[in-house]
Amino acid sequence: MAIELQPIIYREYKVYNVTQIKNKYGFRVVLTLEDNCKKTIQHSGFLKKEEAEKEKYKVIAKLENNTYIVYTNVTVQTYMEYWFEYIIQNRLKSAGSVDTYRNSIFNHIIPNIGNLKLIDLKKGHIKKLYQQTYDYSPSVARILQTVINTALKDATVKKIYPC
Repeated sequence: MAIELQPIIYREYKVYNVTQIKNKYGFRVVLTLEDNCKKTIQHSGFLKKEEAEKEKYKVIAKLENNTYIVYTNVTVQTYMEYWFEYIIQNRLKSAGSVDTYRNSIFNHIIPNIGNLKLIDLKKGHIKKLYQQTYDYSPSVARILQTVINTALKDATVKKIYPC
């Protein structure tokens, strides 16, 4: 069903110089993970070397502040399915709560904002979903707010969603 998204916790990193990659510019980041494995992430597609340099410094700042997002292509749907299956079902104590979260995710969140990439999800998207739901049912909107806030806090810890 959902993919497994393990948090990526890195001990150290190395950012390589900007170079030409397929007639454009880019650079690579190599993360050394807690288990000493290395993960390489390429940032490329910049038309000008100066643009790539600017982005490189932004990435370094995020790495220094421990806010670097590793999973950039995860959709809201993929994350919510993962989160429900691997995290929240194990955290909730009652079957009724599990059903409430399941209904919120599969009947409201995924159909409305599931196609968005998680890193592109903005407060405006969430506010619009709350408002549409509130017009339908204020109590369902309050539940949605709890579900989304909890899911995004977990996504921030996993370095999937910017705080």
